[in-house]
Amino acid sequence: MNRATRRRRLTVGVVLTVAVLAAFVAAVVHYDATAKRDRDRAAQARAAAEAPPPVFTDRGTLRFGAADAPTVLTVTTDFACPSCRTFAQASDSALAGLIDGHRVAVDYDPVAIATEPKDYAARAANASACVAAADKNAWPAWYRLMFQHQPGPKDPSPTDDRLVDLAAQSGVTGPDVAGCIRGEHYRQFVTAHTDHAIAAGLTHTPTVRVGDRVVENITPDGLHVAIDRAAAK
Repeated sequence: MNRATRRRRLTVGVVLTVAVLAAFVAAVVHYDATAKRDRDRAAQARAAAEAPPPVFTDRGTLRFGAADAPTVLTVTTDFACPSCRTFAQASDSALAGLIDGHRVAVDYDPVAIATEPKDYAARAANASACVAAADKNAWPAWYRLMFQHQPGPKDPSPTDDRLVDLAAQSGVTGPDVAGCIRGEHYRQFVTAHTDHAIAAGLTHTPTVRVGDRVVENITPDGLHVAIDRAAAK
């Protein structure tokens, strides 16, 4: 084999090697781009599934009162929590008066940490989001009904039909809200929101905050004292 032939073969070999490497690099780049696109799509889908209804705040709470109120009282509650029922029934009128008097805005913050009746807390919190999305103004009446008809820890978990019926009793009807409740449209939001609350330090419900400060005395009188103290700062 003469020198020219060897040179030609070497050149061909180099060209083929470069071509193979180029094809490999292109494949890797394509794989990375496809994987990134798939990850981005999955992240977008997860974010959409975990998003609260549009009527909720960016914090995942439902606000009543002025959006720019100087004092915000946040009520973190669980519809399966007996103490939350006691608080709601004792404080409902006081909170409504504070809102109507433009003293504060109240952020309701349903979570699902109670374990009995099985799965009820999450389904009720999902129903909360469904009712608020359908008719925010009817939500306070629904909130009161939910605690009036709260099951005991050993009672059977209310069916979806029962949750739809309670929504109807508060004036929220139609296929959209029924489908939202039965299909658990906001279930992933409820799970993600609850997980975030626990990671942030939530240990029990009800938990009431004025601004960032936890209120220890959550009687109506205690709430007024906490709000007066916040307003004086």
